[in-house]
Amino acid sequence: MAHPANCFGRETKTFHCKVRSNPGRNTSNNGSATGLSITTYPNPSNGQFIFSVLAANLNGNADIDIIVYNMNGVPIAGLKSVMQTGSIENLIWDANKVSAGVYYYSAKTTDGALVSGKLVKL
Repeated sequence: MAHPANCFGRETKTFHCKVRSNPGRNTSNNGSATGLSITTYPNPSNGQFIFSVLAANLNGNADIDIIVYNMNGVPIAGLKSVMQTGSIENLIWDANKVSAGVYYYSAKTTDGALVSGKLVKL
């Protein structure tokens, strides 16, 4: 499957879908003051990680960039999306091509919201 234009990184595939509810596991919402909350599941995972992104109180549309880093701080994958205030979107990172271990992510919006977290690949 070809990578969409809004996706970067060798091991990255991204899919976008609007959902009505947030499944609610491993929520990282230190960006909630500026309107960004991310739930990652399943975590730990042996394949795909789903980033469920809630955008609240953003100034209109905002770009969101999620970058996944290895233990050395080297970016290995990234997901990109444009979100509207009040929307929830699922972004999927296919981690099947990376080895087992601990990975970190940071998510940033053009509004300045920043969220980070840890992923465990089995």
